[in-house]
Amino acid sequence: MALSSISLVDYFVLPVRDISRSRRFYRDVTGVPIEYERADWVKFRIGATALALRPLDGQFAGRRVEGPAVQLAFRVSFDEVDDCHEELKAHGVEIFDPPVDQHWGHRTLYFAGPEGNLLEIYADFPTERG
Repeated sequence: MALSSISLVDYFVLPVRDISRSRRFYRDVTGVPIEYERADWVKFRIGATALALRPLDGQFAGRRVEGPAVQLAFRVSFDEVDDCHEELKAHGVEIFDPPVDQHWGHRTLYFAGPEGNLLEIYADFPTERG
């Protein structure tokens, strides 16, 4: 089973009201290095885990985020993303966005936790994809 292959939380996502202010806080106050960023996303590396910031307002994974939340992301192999999707559907889990190849190099699957929180299963594109 693909879902049973999840062995760690790869990163946490914090929706924030002011991404610039939060970026400065985590970079300048805590000293956490920025690993990657774009206008709507800042990813910091903290050991084996990453902390990502994204804007609180607006749509994400097809849903409007209304209040504070945490997004958990679980990494699996590329071929397992679709298998995880099938397993989640079989369990009656609400799927926000089915598996899709993203322009930032991930195949993603977004779904709801029992309280409606945003959960993600993703895989990096295989290296031969470029």
